[in-house]
Amino acid sequence: MKLHETSVLGYSRAAAPPDRQGRLYKKSERSSAYQRRWCELRGNLLFYWERQGDREPLGLILLEGCTVELQESATEPFTFEISYPQGPPGHRAYKMAAEDQASMEGWVRALSTASFDYLRALLMELEGQYRASGALGTTPLEERAARGGLAGAQAGIEGHQPWWSAGTGKWGQSICQIFTL
Repeated sequence: MKLHETSVLGYSRAAAPPDRQGRLYKKSERSSAYQRRWCELRGNLLFYWERQGDREPLGLILLEGCTVELQESATEPFTFEISYPQGPPGHRAYKMAAEDQASMEGWVRALSTASFDYLRALLMELEGQYRASGALGTTPLEERAARGGLAGAQAGIEGHQPWWSAGTGKWGQSICQIFTL
């Protein structure tokens, strides 16, 4: 996958606070050693730097389509792995470690819910609850389609920016906006 470097670097420096930030240890591809990294989760991207405050990240991990699983052992406590079961054969998995149990649990929870697939599943669940409540006979997307025509609703779904996060700049608030279209 190609990413536009300038856009990604700009996003890594965004003034808005990250969804989660802190120190993690990332296992090197070349050796069995863990390297201490400052990490910031922004949407479905996990950026990592050598030190907090560095200008440019060393890299990023795209979290779309990943699974996050605990990998703890007696010799490597507080570890988890980011892998891609639906990815191409031989696709890299990232082994990470936190400094303590609470930090590991927080990172695993945040990383597991940082994808558009998760938001889509959450949206479907909320839509089911919305329909079951009987509040209205139509969903907000159906109401929007009726007001602006199918083209308006379809553009919101297929455009570059998901219709449920348009203009917020904050991932945590995006789901709430589906009911205020």
